[in-house]
Amino acid sequence: MAAFGRRSSGEREIKQVASRVVNFSSQYGSDKLEGSYTAYNLAGESSIFPSYGDYTKAFVLRTYGPWWNMAPSAKSPIGQSSLKTFISQDFVELEFPQPVYLTGINIIETYHPGAVVRILACNSSPAARLSSGEIR
Repeated sequence: MAAFGRRSSGEREIKQVASRVVNFSSQYGSDKLEGSYTAYNLAGESSIFPSYGDYTKAFVLRTYGPWWNMAPSAKSPIGQSSLKTFISQDFVELEFPQPVYLTGINIIETYHPGAVVRILACNSSPAARLSSGEIR
C-alpha cells in the first residue's frame, strides 16, 4: 500500500509505503511461518505486484471466504468506539514514516480484489473517514 501526500502546502508530493503494521484483527497465516499470509507483509514495498495470484508473501484475512461466517467460532463484528457508525469484521492499522497532508492512496489487491471497503486516516486524534462503498 502506498500513500501520497505533502508535508506542507506548496511542497512536492511524496510517495510512502507503510513502514509498520501497528495492529490487525486477524490473519490467515501464522507468525511462526515467517511471511506466510501474514499482516506484516503489508509493510514495505510489494514483492508481488505486478504479478497476481495466490502468494504466501501476500496478506490474507482469516475470514477470507464464506466458511468463516458459518463456523461456530465466528466473531461478532468489531465496533470502533470513536466511530460508532463503523462496524467491521476485520481491520488493519498501518503506520507510515512521515506525517503528510494526504493526497492519495494506492492499494494493490493481487488475488480476489474487493476486500477493502473503507479507508480511515488519522494521527493521534480520531480517524477521519476517507472513503467507503466503491473503492476504485
